[in-house]
Order: sequence, then C-alpha cells, then structure tokens
Amino acid sequence: MTDPVTVGSITALVLSIASEEALKTTVGEAVKDAYKALKQKVAHWASGDVDALERNPGSAARRAVVAEIVDDLPENDKALVKALAGELADVLKKAASEGPIGFDIGTLEAARVKLGKITVAEGVGFRAKEVRTSGDFEINELNVGKPPGKAQQ
Repeated sequence: MTDPVTVGSITALVLSIASEEALKTTVGEAVKDAYKALKQKVAHWASGDVDALERNPGSAARRAVVAEIVDDLPENDKALVKALAGELADVLKKAASEGPIGFDIGTLEAARVKLGKITVAEGVGFRAKEVRTSGDFEINELNVGKPPGKAQQ
C-alpha cells in the first residue's frame, strides 16, 4: 500500500530535492529564494527537523517527520506551505528545462574582458554574483559536462 500524497509529503519531497540543488552552485537565484522561503516557513514549526532533512535529503524517515509536522498544521498554515512548495516545485522545473548556461555574471567590472572557448554540455559553466577587478578578467577555455554525443562509459 502506498502512502497518500499530502501537503506534508509534497513539501518534504520538494524541500529534500531543493536542498540538494541549493548546495550546488549551478542553481539560480529563483531556486535559492523559493527554497529559502519554504524552508524558513516550515522551520517555524520544525526547525531541527528541517535542518536534519537538509543534511540528509535522501532520508525517507526525515521526509516523513517533516511531512507529519506539516500535515498536522491548521488548514490556513497548511495552505500557505502548499503555495510555497508549489512555487518551489515550479522554479525547480523551470530551472531544469532551461538547459546549460555558459556564462552567468550579475555584475562584471574589469579593465579588460577576454573570453575564449566556452563549452557547456550540462549545468553552468561559470556563475558569479559579482566580479570586480582593476586588472583583466580572462577565461581561455571552459568545458563543463560530458561532451554531446559521447556515450557514457
């Protein structure tokens, strides 16, 4: 018999998926912001349990504890958590569908910028919120992910 799909189970699952993604540098600010909003809201009722889930996102037991806490919330709180979990799920789906990103910098200040060959098969080649240098900013070659068309060994 399978467990019923509840607001708590969905919330715990999305938190566990996002916590793994948030640890990677390849996720965008939308994912990080949505994750932070949901995590902070759920941590209001289950701080230690959310932290434990973040440390061990693959744990079904940790997800079950967080799910139970969320499912026991009053309906108005549960509705808010459901909306935040839905938002996080949406930004995770969008991020996954956007494909590889070669270069992503919020602010770049340099005397001179020189970019060479950038090849990104998956993930993000280079991401920084801010780069400031009085000298040169240079990337000669950047290769990220497995080359397209190559079989895995």
